[in-house]
Amino acid sequence: MRLIHRSPMKNVEFHYRTSFLSEAIRDARVSPDSLGDILRNIGMDRSSITGFMKSFMNDERYLAVDLTHIMSMSEGVISATLGHNSKEEYLPQVQLLFLFSIGRDGPVYFRILPGAINSVMSLRVTIEESGASSVVLVADTGFYSSKNVKDLDDMGIFFIIPLKRNSKLIEYSMEQNRHFMFQDHPIFYSKYQSDGRSMFTFRNDFLKAEEEKDYLNRHEKGSAAFRNISGRMGTISVITNLRTSGEIVYQMLKSRADIEQSYDTFKNAIHADRTYMMDDYQLQGWMFVNFIALVLHYRIDGILKEKDMLKRYSPEDVIEHLERVSMLKIGEEWKISEIPKKSRDIIDELGIPIMQKNVS
Repeated sequence: MRLIHRSPMKNVEFHYRTSFLSEAIRDARVSPDSLGDILRNIGMDRSSITGFMKSFMNDERYLAVDLTHIMSMSEGVISATLGHNSKEEYLPQVQLLFLFSIGRDGPVYFRILPGAINSVMSLRVTIEESGASSVVLVADTGFYSSKNVKDLDDMGIFFIIPLKRNSKLIEYSMEQNRHFMFQDHPIFYSKYQSDGRSMFTFRNDFLKAEEEKDYLNRHEKGSAAFRNISGRMGTISVITNLRTSGEIVYQMLKSRADIEQSYDTFKNAIHADRTYMMDDYQLQGWMFVNFIALVLHYRIDGILKEKDMLKRYSPEDVIEHLERVSMLKIGEEWKISEIPKKSRDIIDELGIPIMQKNVS
């Protein structure tokens, strides 16, 4: 119900009663009170939750990013603390951290943290609980500070941290004379050392041309300011303690966009950006259910990628069209009703087996 309808608990019973699930799974306890108890019981058993998530983790490389905030409107959630989010809202909130699998191209682990917890210090406990052997923190621009870098080094955590373009650590005078291909575009880069850590400056000439065009459209052509900053356009610089190639660093950096999409999906597509759970245990259970919905969302996304359909359909499109497949009871038998052509086309293209036998 969270995946298909983004349903709050109060509406789950309605969706259940009007769905064929009520025939396939009879007498399910789906009232708000029953669901609240179920979520609380789940949340009290964090070891089983982590055990479930570990079943998806096969000693791969995982990416972690800065935490995202989830609003909590209940006084019973003691882990929620007042704070500002990206929308400058000052509300009680908890923080949510994902581990994102490069190999699986999706989230495999989550952890709820109090709203005031430092994200760097929380990573050590996260790594210990998840059992992940190789975690790379891919941070956001503005995260860099000498203290954050030192804390990460001291904890033995790998990191890739983008730098602001005006950072004094960046050596723009160095020529970007190495290159690799990324999404059909050449990426040029330079590599140098700073305080024992690797520095990379990447340049995408396609993006550089777009930035120059945008700037000159908004400013006087040939201005001194343009000449001063044109060398920075189309570039992104990072500091890292990874000992690997520039291509791998860049690919990981770009994977951050996938993780940010996870957050956006979680908050928007799954509608999980705020919670009215009564206590921390119930919140933990509620977040686990949403995590499963998010994993399923990415499974659909993966199938669309595999079938080369992602440019035409989103996971939400697939869910909407599959909802149009309905069952019709004739006498004592259930039969599949007529399926709209567009839905049938998607079903056939995805190769989804639709039940053909009657159900009595």
